[in-house]
Amino acid sequence: MSVLTIVDVTGTQRYIFGTNKLRENIGASEIVFQATDKWVRDLAGGNVVYCGGGNALLLFDNPAEAKEFARSYSKKVLQGAPNLDVVLAHSKAFEMISPLDELEISTGETDEFNQPITRTETRPSVLKIVDETFQALGRKKANRSVSAPLLGLSVSAQCVSTGGAANGLERKSKKYVSAESLAKSIKSADANARLEQELFAHLEKYTWSNLDLEVPVDFDHLGRTKGDASYIAVVHTDGNGMGKRVEAVGKSATDNKRWVNSVSALSNSIREKNTFALQRTIEFLLDNLSEDHTAIVGENGESIELIQTETDARKRYLPFRPLIFGGDDLTFVCDARIALDLTVFYLRELGKLTLSDNKPLYARAGIAIVKSHYPFARAYQLAEDLAQSAKEKITELDDTNKEVYALDWHVAMSGLFGSIEEIRRREYTVPQGKLNMRPLSLRKEGWQYWENFESVIKEFQIADRWKGKRNKVKALREALRGGSNETQKFLRSYQIGKLPNIEGRSGIENDGWNVSNICGYFDAIEMLDLYLPLSERYGLKE
Repeated sequence: MSVLTIVDVTGTQRYIFGTNKLRENIGASEIVFQATDKWVRDLAGGNVVYCGGGNALLLFDNPAEAKEFARSYSKKVLQGAPNLDVVLAHSKAFEMISPLDELEISTGETDEFNQPITRTETRPSVLKIVDETFQALGRKKANRSVSAPLLGLSVSAQCVSTGGAANGLERKSKKYVSAESLAKSIKSADANARLEQELFAHLEKYTWSNLDLEVPVDFDHLGRTKGDASYIAVVHTDGNGMGKRVEAVGKSATDNKRWVNSVSALSNSIREKNTFALQRTIEFLLDNLSEDHTAIVGENGESIELIQTETDARKRYLPFRPLIFGGDDLTFVCDARIALDLTVFYLRELGKLTLSDNKPLYARAGIAIVKSHYPFARAYQLAEDLAQSAKEKITELDDTNKEVYALDWHVAMSGLFGSIEEIRRREYTVPQGKLNMRPLSLRKEGWQYWENFESVIKEFQIADRWKGKRNKVKALREALRGGSNETQKFLRSYQIGKLPNIEGRSGIENDGWNVSNICGYFDAIEMLDLYLPLSERYGLKE
């Protein structure tokens, strides 16, 4: 009698992003990966159906094997992942060779007596077991006893990271930290090793060891923008409709065994294709290295000087760091100026790849641009909210197949108050209409798509009438806030004539606003100093 077991990690956002120490974020992400992937595979062997997204599904031959896994796994988590919340649920025992379920599915039509017409659909009976087990998991998560952490005794030292009771000395900082913070710091070394093994060691165009580059372990290693302010980007991407695709693959199976194989194959292909797209994105960034590997040089001739490492003056930090990768979602941090182009490149690379269900992988992205010491948990939440905003754009363009890439971003100059919708109503809405044209599609449909934004911002950066003329650009920004009439006055006053052309929206170059009262230029002006266009113009190629 077989048994399904579900492993689910809860509170991953708090666990990974609850500190502003990148080293601990890296280590926490590695702990979550190991707890939902490596440790599961090590202890469950060939019983893994899929791992990813903070959970795992396992299939054991009998209840005894499932219980032994639960015992060994729980011990491993308690020892290796302090304060990580993990919930396990087992299914009832069932026969893998059980017959197919027959379901009566409504066609949405009625007969001549106005009675609903149905059709019979068969599916593997294991799907019912999976549904029941996830329901049991939900009940366990809702009803479990939550332990209160010991905040410390009168003689306790306080952890400088979590605020809890410290029980160890962190070697690098020489400060007392909790078991959770200590485990995260230690695991950052494993994270770096996995990055090199799974990503950098498999680059096709570059030999990583020859580049004198290291992956950053501190936010200050990501680079600095002009002046004293340093802006980083937290980028979160997620696949479109992946849950429905997994469900569709399962329903298409003709028996329980084929269901297991199909779902496992799709999970493995998601991991493989996402990893490959990320490798290609790293190569794209490396294509923009200067010949001496000390800077990222943009298409417009401007550059980002790479930060020297503390241990070797010859080495520099790459201004890019993946935090979560390998599933249908990706989270990375980078210098804010390269965030947009890296994200667009990654999304497009995904679309070139086909999963095991013979369909490409489409995704959306949210980009939170914040100062380097902005509360990281809030920055990540903002990136997730922006990815949700991009998802709504996708639904608007393609409600059925979700075969659209889209991205949205926000520059947080200070603290945030309210949701992204509230922020845009408050800060990006004027009497004329909406100042922001984002979220943007990567498919040329309508006019609110990436190529239009890209062409506008590049003209602002390189055209003689705009380049280096900050006062003129600031004046244009304020004129756009004033609406069409103020913008026309600005154009006459500076004898500019027209604004940059926007494909698919004729006439908007005359006053900055389209007939739907959406501004086509404010986004580009806002990102002017935070956008470095990347290309394959620079770099060493084989």
